[in-house]
Amino acid sequence: MKRFVKVIIIVAAISLVLMVSVGGIIFFSLKDYHDRNSWATFEIIGDGISKGEYKYKCTPDVNVREVQDRKGYGKGETIQLDYASFTINRVDIGSKEGVSISSDEDLLYNGEHLHKVYLKKGEECEIHVKGKDGATIKLSEIWYQ
Repeated sequence: MKRFVKVIIIVAAISLVLMVSVGGIIFFSLKDYHDRNSWATFEIIGDGISKGEYKYKCTPDVNVREVQDRKGYGKGETIQLDYASFTINRVDIGSKEGVSISSDEDLLYNGEHLHKVYLKKGEECEIHVKGKDGATIKLSEIWYQ
């Protein structure tokens, strides 16, 4: 093989590695930005929560955004009800507009008892603990900055 062809192959391989590296850095930076700057607003009915309330106790309370009478909860926040809790795993923006939540308690969604549910804007599920009444969790809004 001629020296010229070897140099072209080496330069192309190095260029490809650099492009993949830069693309990966951009992808993970955008993902991190998205995780810190998108929030979901829930309407929870039951468990002693009155209708029309949109502010709930949560931990670690670092990825929360409050606007007027509503709170938006981001990835990693755990909303705590009196007897149950659920964690926000992901908030999707754009054409998807949904949120992935999980709980140690039963989440009743479409007749199935699950521990992880993906809710689209306007959808709801119920959270149940044995021997207790359930609460309804409705995804009312998605917003981002």
